[in-house]
Amino acid sequence: MVNVLPLPVTPKSTWCFAPASILETSFAIACGWSPVGRNFDTKLNFIYYKDMIAYLKGKILLKDSDYIILETGGVGYKVFVPEGLHMQLKQGQEQVEMFCALQVRKEATLELYGLPSFEALKLFEVFRNVSGIGPKAAMILTSLGKPEDIKKAIDQRNTAFFRIKGIGEKKIQKIILELTGKLGSFESKRSSGDEVVDSLVNLGFSKAEARDALSRIPAEVTDPEQKIKEALKIVKR
Repeated sequence: MVNVLPLPVTPKSTWCFAPASILETSFAIACGWSPVGRNFDTKLNFIYYKDMIAYLKGKILLKDSDYIILETGGVGYKVFVPEGLHMQLKQGQEQVEMFCALQVRKEATLELYGLPSFEALKLFEVFRNVSGIGPKAAMILTSLGKPEDIKKAIDQRNTAFFRIKGIGEKKIQKIILELTGKLGSFESKRSSGDEVVDSLVNLGFSKAEARDALSRIPAEVTDPEQKIKEALKIVKR
Protein backbone atom coordinates (compact mmCIF):
# COMPACT_ATOMS: atom_id res chain seq x y z
CA MET A 1 0.00 0.00 0.00
CA VAL A 2 1.24 3.48 -0.86
CA ASN A 3 -0.12 6.65 0.71
CA VAL A 4 -0.17 9.80 -1.40
CA LEU A 5 -0.34 13.34 -0.02
CA PRO A 6 -1.34 15.81 -2.76
CA LEU A 7 -1.19 19.41 -1.55
CA PRO A 8 -1.43 22.69 -3.51
CA VAL A 9 1.72 24.01 -1.88
CA THR A 10 3.63 27.20 -2.69
CA PRO A 11 6.02 27.90 -4.27
CA LYS A 12 6.05 24.39 -5.80
CA SER A 13 3.23 21.83 -5.97
CA THR A 14 4.65 18.53 -4.72
CA TRP A 15 3.43 14.95 -4.60
CA CYS A 16 4.90 13.04 -1.66
CA PHE A 17 5.04 9.23 -1.62
CA ALA A 18 5.82 6.89 1.25
CA PRO A 19 5.26 3.28 2.25
CA ALA A 20 2.40 2.71 4.66
CA SER A 21 4.41 2.37 7.89
CA ILE A 22 7.60 3.71 9.45
CA LEU A 23 9.04 0.16 9.43
CA GLU A 24 8.36 -0.21 5.70
CA THR A 25 9.81 3.26 5.10
CA SER A 26 13.03 2.34 6.93
CA PHE A 27 13.31 -0.92 4.97
CA ALA A 28 12.69 0.90 1.68
CA ILE A 29 15.36 3.50 2.41
CA ALA A 30 17.80 0.71 3.35
CA CYS A 31 17.12 -0.87 -0.06
CA GLY A 32 17.89 2.37 -1.88
CA TRP A 33 14.47 4.08 -2.05
CA SER A 34 14.64 7.83 -1.69
CA PRO A 35 11.71 10.13 -0.85
CA VAL A 36 11.06 13.18 -2.99
CA GLY A 37 12.79 16.26 -1.62
CA ARG A 38 14.42 16.87 1.76
CA ASN A 39 13.54 17.76 5.35
CA PHE A 40 11.01 14.96 5.63
CA ASP A 41 9.35 13.09 8.47
CA THR A 42 7.33 9.88 8.66
CA LYS A 43 4.54 10.96 10.99
CA LEU A 44 0.93 10.08 10.13
CA ASN A 45 2.06 7.47 7.58
CA PHE A 46 3.19 9.93 4.98
CA ILE A 47 6.20 11.98 4.09
CA TYR A 48 5.83 15.72 4.37
CA TYR A 49 8.17 18.67 4.06
CA LYS A 50 8.64 20.67 7.24
CA ASP A 51 8.75 23.86 5.15
CA MET A 52 6.36 22.69 2.42
CA ILE A 53 3.87 25.55 2.85
CA ALA A 54 5.93 28.74 2.92
CA TYR A 55 3.55 31.25 1.32
CA LEU A 56 -0.21 31.60 0.88
CA LYS A 57 -2.37 34.22 -0.80
CA GLY A 58 -6.15 34.25 -0.79
CA LYS A 59 -9.41 35.23 0.88
CA ILE A 60 -10.20 35.12 4.60
CA LEU A 61 -13.22 32.83 4.93
CA LEU A 62 -13.35 32.94 8.71
CA LYS A 63 -11.68 34.83 11.52
CA ASP A 64 -11.56 33.33 15.03
CA SER A 65 -9.90 34.42 18.28
CA ASP A 66 -6.31 33.58 17.33
CA TYR A 67 -6.44 32.19 13.79
CA ILE A 68 -7.94 32.70 10.36
CA ILE A 69 -9.07 30.30 7.65
CA LEU A 70 -7.44 31.41 4.42
CA GLU A 71 -8.91 30.06 1.18
CA THR A 72 -6.53 29.63 -1.72
CA GLY A 73 -6.96 27.37 -4.71
CA GLY A 74 -10.22 25.99 -3.35
CA VAL A 75 -8.57 24.84 -0.08
CA GLY A 76 -9.07 26.47 3.33
CA TYR A 77 -5.95 26.67 5.52
CA LYS A 78 -6.20 27.26 9.27
CA VAL A 79 -3.44 29.77 10.01
CA PHE A 80 -2.49 31.06 13.46
CA VAL A 81 -1.46 34.73 13.27
CA PRO A 82 0.05 37.29 15.68
CA GLU A 83 -2.39 39.45 17.63
CA GLY A 84 -1.40 42.69 15.87
CA LEU A 85 -1.86 41.17 12.43
CA HIS A 86 -5.08 39.48 13.53
CA MET A 87 -6.57 42.88 14.45
CA GLN A 88 -5.78 44.27 11.00
CA LEU A 89 -7.41 41.44 9.06
CA LYS A 90 -11.13 41.31 8.24
CA GLN A 91 -13.37 38.39 7.44
CA GLY A 92 -14.03 38.32 3.70
CA GLN A 93 -10.84 40.28 2.94
CA GLU A 94 -9.23 39.19 -0.33
CA GLN A 95 -5.67 39.10 -1.67
CA VAL A 96 -4.28 38.47 1.83
CA GLU A 97 -0.65 37.34 1.74
CA MET A 98 1.04 35.20 4.41
CA PHE A 99 4.54 33.82 4.79
CA CYS A 100 4.02 30.55 6.66
CA ALA A 101 5.79 28.07 8.92
CA LEU A 102 4.49 24.52 9.19
CA GLN A 103 4.96 23.16 12.71
CA VAL A 104 4.61 19.63 14.09
CA ARG A 105 3.09 19.27 17.58
CA LYS A 106 3.99 16.48 20.01
CA GLU A 107 0.72 14.70 19.26
CA ALA A 108 1.79 14.54 15.58
CA THR A 109 -0.67 17.19 14.40
CA LEU A 110 0.33 19.92 11.97
CA GLU A 111 -0.19 23.62 12.63
CA LEU A 112 0.39 26.54 10.28
CA TYR A 113 1.67 29.90 11.56
CA GLY A 114 1.40 33.01 9.40
CA LEU A 115 3.70 36.04 9.42
CA PRO A 116 3.31 39.31 7.49
CA SER A 117 6.71 39.22 5.75
CA PHE A 118 9.52 36.88 4.77
CA GLU A 119 11.82 38.73 7.16
CA ALA A 120 9.39 38.03 10.03
CA LEU A 121 9.26 34.38 8.98
CA LYS A 122 13.04 34.10 9.21
CA LEU A 123 12.97 35.70 12.66
CA PHE A 124 10.23 33.28 13.76
CA GLU A 125 12.44 30.36 12.73
CA VAL A 126 15.36 31.81 14.68
CA PHE A 127 13.27 31.96 17.87
CA ARG A 128 12.00 28.40 17.25
CA ASN A 129 15.59 27.17 17.26
CA VAL A 130 15.95 28.30 20.87
CA SER A 131 15.38 25.32 23.17
CA GLY A 132 12.07 25.56 25.03
CA ILE A 133 10.47 28.13 22.71
CA GLY A 134 7.33 26.75 21.05
CA PRO A 135 5.69 28.11 17.90
CA LYS A 136 3.13 30.31 19.70
CA ALA A 137 5.80 31.90 21.89
CA ALA A 138 8.03 32.38 18.83
CA MET A 139 5.15 34.08 17.01
CA ILE A 140 4.55 36.46 19.92
CA LEU A 141 8.26 37.27 20.21
CA THR A 142 8.48 37.92 16.47
CA SER A 143 5.57 40.38 16.66
CA LEU A 144 7.12 42.50 19.44
CA GLY A 145 8.54 44.95 16.90
CA LYS A 146 10.43 45.34 13.67
CA PRO A 147 13.24 42.79 13.16
CA GLU A 148 15.87 45.51 13.48
CA ASP A 149 14.33 46.62 16.82
CA ILE A 150 14.36 43.04 18.11
CA LYS A 151 17.97 42.64 17.01
CA LYS A 152 18.89 45.86 18.80
CA ALA A 153 17.14 44.71 22.01
CA ILE A 154 19.05 41.42 21.91
CA ASP A 155 22.42 43.08 21.26
CA GLN A 156 21.79 45.54 24.11
CA ARG A 157 20.58 42.71 26.39
CA ASN A 158 17.33 44.59 26.99
CA THR A 159 15.32 41.97 28.91
CA ALA A 160 12.41 44.38 29.48
CA PHE A 161 11.73 44.39 25.72
CA PHE A 162 10.87 40.67 25.82
CA ARG A 163 8.69 40.56 28.94
CA ILE A 164 5.51 38.87 27.81
CA LYS A 165 3.03 36.55 29.50
CA GLY A 166 4.24 32.97 29.64
CA ILE A 167 7.98 33.65 29.28
CA GLY A 168 9.93 34.12 32.51
CA GLU A 169 13.06 36.13 33.19
CA LYS A 170 15.40 33.12 32.95
CA LYS A 171 13.97 32.13 29.59
CA ILE A 172 14.39 35.70 28.30
CA GLN A 173 18.02 35.71 29.43
CA LYS A 174 18.55 32.39 27.63
CA ILE A 175 17.06 33.80 24.42
CA ILE A 176 19.33 36.83 24.57
CA LEU A 177 22.39 34.71 25.37
CA GLU A 178 21.79 32.30 22.47
CA LEU A 179 20.93 34.95 19.88
CA THR A 180 23.43 37.71 20.70
CA GLY A 181 25.48 38.40 17.59
CA LYS A 182 23.48 35.97 15.41
CA LEU A 183 20.96 38.33 13.81
CA GLY A 184 23.18 40.32 11.47
CA SER A 185 21.06 39.39 8.43
CA PHE A 186 18.03 41.11 9.93
CA GLU A 187 19.42 44.63 9.66
CA SER A 188 17.14 47.02 7.82
CA LYS A 189 19.74 47.95 5.14
CA ARG A 190 20.15 44.93 2.90
CA SER A 191 21.51 44.36 -0.57
CA SER A 192 19.17 43.12 -3.27
CA GLY A 193 21.70 40.81 -4.96
CA ASP A 194 22.57 37.29 -3.89
CA GLU A 195 20.64 37.70 -0.63
CA VAL A 196 17.37 37.63 -2.59
CA VAL A 197 18.51 34.53 -4.50
CA ASP A 198 19.43 32.83 -1.21
CA SER A 199 16.02 33.72 0.24
CA LEU A 200 14.26 32.14 -2.74
CA VAL A 201 16.45 29.04 -2.45
CA ASN A 202 15.36 28.73 1.18
CA LEU A 203 11.76 28.74 -0.08
CA GLY A 204 12.47 25.72 -2.28
CA PHE A 205 13.72 27.16 -5.58
CA SER A 206 16.92 26.07 -7.27
CA LYS A 207 19.42 28.86 -7.86
CA ALA A 208 18.71 28.71 -11.59
CA GLU A 209 14.95 29.05 -11.02
CA ALA A 210 15.50 31.93 -8.60
CA ARG A 211 17.73 33.84 -11.02
CA ASP A 212 15.34 33.20 -13.90
CA ALA A 213 12.37 34.54 -11.90
CA LEU A 214 14.34 37.60 -10.76
CA SER A 215 15.40 38.35 -14.34
CA ARG A 216 11.72 38.77 -15.29
CA ILE A 217 10.91 41.24 -12.51
CA PRO A 218 10.52 44.91 -13.64
CA ALA A 219 13.63 46.99 -13.02
CA GLU A 220 11.69 49.50 -10.90
CA VAL A 221 11.14 46.83 -8.22
CA THR A 222 14.18 47.25 -5.97
CA ASP A 223 12.98 46.25 -2.48
CA PRO A 224 14.23 42.70 -1.65
CA GLU A 225 10.98 41.64 0.03
CA GLN A 226 8.92 42.87 -2.93
CA LYS A 227 11.26 41.04 -5.31
CA ILE A 228 10.56 37.80 -3.44
CA LYS A 229 6.80 38.35 -3.72
CA GLU A 230 7.04 39.12 -7.44
CA ALA A 231 9.21 36.03 -8.01
CA LEU A 232 6.60 33.85 -6.31
CA LYS A 233 3.90 35.30 -8.61
CA ILE A 234 6.01 34.56 -11.71
CA VAL A 235 6.58 30.92 -10.74
CA LYS A 236 2.85 30.39 -10.10
CA ARG A 237 1.92 31.44 -13.66
